[in-house]
Amino acid sequence: MTVENSRLSGEEGSSVTVECQYSERYRESEKKWCRSGNWSSCLLAGSEGSNDSSVDIKDDRSGSFTITFKKLQMRDTGWYWCSAGLQKMPVHVQVKPRPMTSRLTNPNEYIKLNFI
Repeated sequence: MTVENSRLSGEEGSSVTVECQYSERYRESEKKWCRSGNWSSCLLAGSEGSNDSSVDIKDDRSGSFTITFKKLQMRDTGWYWCSAGLQKMPVHVQVKPRPMTSRLTNPNEYIKLNFI
């Protein structure tokens, strides 16, 4: 089992995808995505109506399965396991805070707001 990029990072609210590759021998094996230290968090490839709609896991049955975080949240930061059968690979997900952007386009608007 291999993972092309074992360290993912993305901004809060964005999406990231990891691809876990497995050998032919594991084609029919159960594919899982689990948060490290929390085996009850495991998501199975192909399971209908997963409990966590912010994560999508798909197995193409041709040697890889993908896990997509649809809208990253700060709490998603941490270590995960990609597994096929008895094979496991660690993956680290790092979520960066969304940059704060000013809603004011004209710097003079800020001054006006403070003095009104």
